[in-house]
Amino acid sequence: MNQQTQIQFTSLDAWYNQIVPTLPEREGKVFDAIKRLGQCTGRDLELLFNKAYHTFSGRITALKAKGLIKIVGRKKIGESSFSVYSINN
Repeated sequence: MNQQTQIQFTSLDAWYNQIVPTLPEREGKVFDAIKRLGQCTGRDLELLFNKAYHTFSGRITALKAKGLIKIVGRKKIGESSFSVYSINN
């Protein structure tokens, strides 16, 4: 790992450690899950949380509105197409 990469990871960790404690608990859980998964779909989060998408979709909307996560693509699973989420760093 070169010095620039180390600085980027350190900066991202500092940013993350400042943001997460300020989020409402449920938003923080969704944000943390997306950070840990890297990129994920709502289906991935359903499997992780063992809950239907509608139970946390409002948290995704709030995190997008705050500019903390973004949609980075689409993923087709069977006949359905899902947004792919990532943290916005």
